[in-house]
Amino acid sequence: MTRLAISAKGLTRTFDDFIAVDRLDLSIEEKTIFGFLGPNGSGKSTTLRMWGFYRLADAQPWRYQCFGTDHSKTG
Repeated sequence: MTRLAISAKGLTRTFDDFIAVDRLDLSIEEKTIFGFLGPNGSGKSTTLRMWGFYRLADAQPWRYQCFGTDHSKTG
């Protein structure tokens, strides 16, 4: 069975009317090299900040786990 290092479902972050990250679903397996690539302004840094400080995600329900520790927010 494959273990996940990071699992995110429904992460969203807005700044006023600008949607920086829109309902992100992502699973990264343990022992995996993962590249996070995209153009400027596509939400890469915002997503990494949410992973490190999961409270930054917006108010709607979301799910985030890092090495088995659940940091989810429900409705």
